[in-house]
Amino acid sequence: MNNENNENIRNTDFDFEIKIENKRQVVSFLEGFLGYLEIFGRYSKYSRQDLITKMKDVKQQIEWDKEIAKSFGNTLKKTKRIFDISEKIYEQNNITDGSYSFFQIGDLSDGFGTDEENIPRRNIEQVNHYYMTFNHQVKNVVCGSYHALLLLNNGDVYSWGNGSFGRLGLGTTCNYDYPMKVEEVSNVTYITAGFAYSGCISDQLYMWGATENGRLGIGSEINGEDILGQDILLPTPVNCNNVKFEKVICGSTHTCAISTNKQLYTWGNWKYCGISITDNCDIFSPVKIVGLSHLIFEAISIGPGGYHTMALTTSGELYTWGHNRVGQLGKDVFRESHNIYNYVCHTPEKVQTVDNIIGISAGWGHSSILTSEGKILLCGRNSCEQLGISKDRCETNHRGQPYISKFTEIELPYSSKFVKCGGEHTIAVSNNREIYAWGDNQFNQLGNLNEEGIMTPQKILDIDGDKCRISLGMRCSFVIWK
Repeated sequence: MNNENNENIRNTDFDFEIKIENKRQVVSFLEGFLGYLEIFGRYSKYSRQDLITKMKDVKQQIEWDKEIAKSFGNTLKKTKRIFDISEKIYEQNNITDGSYSFFQIGDLSDGFGTDEENIPRRNIEQVNHYYMTFNHQVKNVVCGSYHALLLLNNGDVYSWGNGSFGRLGLGTTCNYDYPMKVEEVSNVTYITAGFAYSGCISDQLYMWGATENGRLGIGSEINGEDILGQDILLPTPVNCNNVKFEKVICGSTHTCAISTNKQLYTWGNWKYCGISITDNCDIFSPVKIVGLSHLIFEAISIGPGGYHTMALTTSGELYTWGHNRVGQLGKDVFRESHNIYNYVCHTPEKVQTVDNIIGISAGWGHSSILTSEGKILLCGRNSCEQLGISKDRCETNHRGQPYISKFTEIELPYSSKFVKCGGEHTIAVSNNREIYAWGDNQFNQLGNLNEEGIMTPQKILDIDGDKCRISLGMRCSFVIWK
């Protein structure tokens, strides 16, 4: 049981203190307790020991037979599993404070050239040498499609890469090869980067970059002026109506967030927001996904340039929605239509086929799951073998794109502790600190392997450190380690 920083997490109608007077009430109580835990996980008000103490008291009041003992024993086993999974989910999806370093593999740009106002382009060795300036100061690095954000332990934010749409938050649309400090924000605790926009959380939520579809959540006007289609060059506060957020994920044209009381919110392009809307209007400020308001969420993921969303509860239930033309939601593809919007799942649906999920990652058109046993399962587009599975095992859609619509386990020599999906490549970290990669390598995003792609997982690096995370864009990869 863990209640730190969750005083706002809502309670449930389950009554732990109810008086139990007979066998039927014991069974009903145990079933209710498990149902309660499956929602609240590590945020439960009551621990496994609380349950044991409660049942000891009950045992003195009623006739305790073998059937009750068996039911209680099974409940204890399930309770332990729920708490264990919930703790692993928390550890997997929350950044602990620490002094990390990082380096880059591949090309962050989308082919932008040098201009007089920019620092001249450098090769990857020079860039990584410069990154050493930040050694042992890094809390996190996130990668959008063609730009990146860096968060230091002191709360400072830096950005670099393609500057179009103002996505760097530097007051310009210029491109930068090296991290530049975002002066407008400080004491930042969280950063996020999408296709053409970015955001961060400090005293409140700030967003900047492209405004189409309301993806920034700052409304459609500023001081009475229409801002849709304009670039927001500097971090701008989002009116959250007193809702505090702890995580925000930028996609291509929509955004999803988790509030401090673990509720899901969304805004942007209505087609991908996970809300059933009758008037087909985009959403310009944060709106709760009411259909999931009974659940406690720990993680969300939208790929670089992506149009689909994955959301994981604290007890390991996975929900997906958005685009599904290549089975990236882990569900069957509607095969008979050439209309793109017939492939969109507008509201969240639970993925029923995988248990013990602790980690999720959405790529451009593929998705991955990490289980508590260290297994990796993937689904979605497989044009570049980014699933780590032969194309021979794939179906093909009307565009000729190979895909797998069910989460499918891949073979790795070791169990894994982290996996991340990029544009059309995937990288995993094994439990013995080896990094494996597969998929597209046209821009050396998997390392200097002199191959355009890798069909099956191949070791590319050994990490000399205790902890390692990965952040992937369309054409590049970042390794964050200590």
